[in-house]
Amino acid sequence: MPPRTNAKKVKARAKAKAKAKAKVQAEADENKPTFDVPEKGTSFDALPEELQLKILRLALFEDADEDKSTRAKALSVERLKRPAVVPNRCEEEELNLVYQEHNVPEGITRALTAVAAAARLATVSKGLRTLATDERLWAEPLETLAPLYGAGKKEPPHPFNAWETNKHIDPRHSDAWPSMPSFQKYEKLLSHVRRLCVDYVKGIKCWTDVYSCDCTDHARNAWESPLPGYVRTGKRFDNYWEEIFTDNVTFRVLYNLFGTGFRDGPTEPGFWALINYMKRDSTCLLDRVMEDDDIELKFAEMCRDELVGQGYLRRAGAPEPDETPFLSKW
Repeated sequence: MPPRTNAKKVKARAKAKAKAKAKVQAEADENKPTFDVPEKGTSFDALPEELQLKILRLALFEDADEDKSTRAKALSVERLKRPAVVPNRCEEEELNLVYQEHNVPEGITRALTAVAAAARLATVSKGLRTLATDERLWAEPLETLAPLYGAGKKEPPHPFNAWETNKHIDPRHSDAWPSMPSFQKYEKLLSHVRRLCVDYVKGIKCWTDVYSCDCTDHARNAWESPLPGYVRTGKRFDNYWEEIFTDNVTFRVLYNLFGTGFRDGPTEPGFWALINYMKRDSTCLLDRVMEDDDIELKFAEMCRDELVGQGYLRRAGAPEPDETPFLSKW
């Protein structure tokens, strides 16, 4: 015979549970943003201006519902991370395929799409032009984007001439910048950042072969004469160039070595030399930069860190790693 249950207690518990659930739902409904829904058949032009701007914001920006930090992260250029497995040179995917999108942040691409859509709307009517370029739509996105990228200097580093390479000078150095509306500033800064991303990738690809040899020289020194605090692991290799500093690895090391130019500004000498890779003065400037004691030391450290990350060296007293995080950061 089944045990007897207290029907009243069971019923009371169920009632209390339903009441608590209803309370939570009521609080959620209360905090949910609402709009004053216009009557059926009301045209867009007849809507209140604030509601029109809300509709446009949701239509233009895919990340309109995200918080500011999430949007900022999507707009940022970040260091390239080492893959879990670093293949040999003969097995790795070609650089053209790996970086076919030129490593442009997804947020930059989305923002440029929003700007293009707003520009098209602005051609429909005078009213839509006023709305689509309204300061209330673009001031906050500009405020999020601008601090992520340094303006650098107004003049390029010697021996470059400003008139030869003005396409890479930050638009914020323009005399007209203060008087521009936020919509125009946002478009110009986004286009500038995308241009930097594209030319930086193209420039590094031009130098990968040369610096693969320099990477192997630094790695040989780190392997044959480990610094205090580093020891060899049991992992072996036959060829630095074929197995460790392949094209993709060298590309990543160079990208991370000079990638601070996104943060500090495009006129940082190493970054500038790479984005202006087609100019005759690029080689001279890059050679001079690589001879700088601080840059040379950082480059050597990054090559040593690559040996650690790939498991050929480890810090004394640390376990032999399957994958060590990249030690040098921007």
